[in-house]
Parts: sequence; structure tokens; C-alpha cells
Amino acid sequence: MANTLRSCTRTGCGWPAAASLSYRYATRQAWLLELAPTPDVSLYDLCPHHADNLVVPNGWERVDDRTASPVVVEPSARDRAAEAAARRQAAAEGLADELASPSAGVSRYAQLAADLPRLAAQMYGKQTPATRPRPIPSRDLAPLPLPGQLTIPVDQTTEGVVVAIDAAGSRRRRDERG
Repeated sequence: MANTLRSCTRTGCGWPAAASLSYRYATRQAWLLELAPTPDVSLYDLCPHHADNLVVPNGWERVDDRTASPVVVEPSARDRAAEAAARRQAAAEGLADELASPSAGVSRYAQLAADLPRLAAQMYGKQTPATRPRPIPSRDLAPLPLPGQLTIPVDQTTEGVVVAIDAAGSRRRRDERG
């Protein structure tokens, strides 16, 4: 039950509890304590607003025994602008250092082209792409046609690809053409 979120016991307040309130009637004291780890029927759980604005009856003493928690302050617009300017300045200095390097006059493409053999050797280990066996194209490896897909046999010549289709739209062999 210690892991459940407890809310403020003040009527109509649904904020999470942050402090516990206890009364000592003999000494006329109202004690604000750190939030108890487990709910206790003799303690009242209060949110930060109600704990900080607690008013005790006349003749009573308010004893705040809570430890001061660090206050989270949102940075001002001026602080944010200064941080952004500092980041831009650091980025500009880094870019200036990068441009001052020996490869400053080389384009990214030229740099990549120069690094390509080294990158390929890293990728393929000691075997470079030039020594790697190339696959031999084969008609046996051609994809099979889907049902209803038009397939046309292709004759390869030195000039290009020739596909013969007669006037009726049927295929003819090359030697049947007249």
C-alpha cells in the first residue's frame, strides 16, 4: 500500500499529498511532518499548497518539521537565449575546426570516393569486392511469371533486344519473319 498515490485530505482537493499534519493537544501545537511512508489514521495528508498555507487557531503554534526540498525554477527567457547562443557558438567553432582540417577543400562525395576502398575492405574483411566472385546471370534464375502475366521470349543480338510480333498480335519466331 506504500506504493499507492495518496491525495490531500482537504475537501475538494485532489492534489497528491506531500506532507503529514499532526496535532498535539496538550501543548497546543500543529506539526507539519514529511509525508509518512504509510497512511496513518492519526495523521492528515496535505498537498504542498495546503501544507504551506496552513493557519492554526489562536493560541496554537505551527511547527514545520519538514526538510526544505530544492525548489525547481524554470530558466528565464534570457537564460535560455544565452544557452542557445553558447551552443551555436560551440557548434560554429566545431565547424571551423572541421573546415580547417586537411580535407577542407574536398567535397563530401570526393571524400567518400577516397574512403570507399578502405570501407569496402572493412566490410568484406580481407577480401575486397574486386576479388569477390561475381554471380553469373542465368535464364534459369529468372523469376517465374505470375498467372495471367504476359511472357515474351527475347532474342539477344549484338544490336539490342528484338521481339517479333505479327499484325494479329501473336508471337513469331525470328526465322519465320518474311
